[in-house]
Amino acid sequence: MSKIKEFKKWLEERTEQMVGWDELEKKLRKKEKIKIKYGADPTKRDLHLGHAVSLRIMRRLQDEFDAEIQFLIGDFTAKVGDPTGKSKARPVLTDEQMKLNAETYATQIFRILDEKKMSTWCNGEKLAFVDNCQGGWWNNMKLPEFMNLLTLVTHARLIDRDMFQERIKNNQEIYMHEMMYPI
Repeated sequence: MSKIKEFKKWLEERTEQMVGWDELEKKLRKKEKIKIKYGADPTKRDLHLGHAVSLRIMRRLQDEFDAEIQFLIGDFTAKVGDPTGKSKARPVLTDEQMKLNAETYATQIFRILDEKKMSTWCNGEKLAFVDNCQGGWWNNMKLPEFMNLLTLVTHARLIDRDMFQERIKNNQEIYMHEMMYPI
């Protein structure tokens, strides 16, 4: 059995649905470089068990197909609080809390992934060390720039999102900082 077929069989045994397999298989057959962008928002100290499933798959891609993983630290999302699937607002993290969480994420990820075959990113910049992940474009944005950004989105489009509709239906609050996340 070819390495690709064996990998597919291994994946099928561990997943309910495989989206994009045909495209991945074409790249593997052509021996094209596989680059995977994987992100996590450092809202808590530890990754959850569900992350391990994806990480194990990526590790196998690293080992067998020399895939490059780009780990994206969602520090802005951690600061704003992604409202997706949430019935109430997340607490706003301090820069220090976010940085500590990001450091533990990196430590945990490097236990599974090959650190030599990956890079860590924050604010769109490649990091040598996770502690460089502090602040970003939003810290430098001036109020007129922010106001201009807001002209691109309507209130109706924002509250049309299912997560907000669910809260409206249940008479739950939607805070303005949560409205900023999709923007």
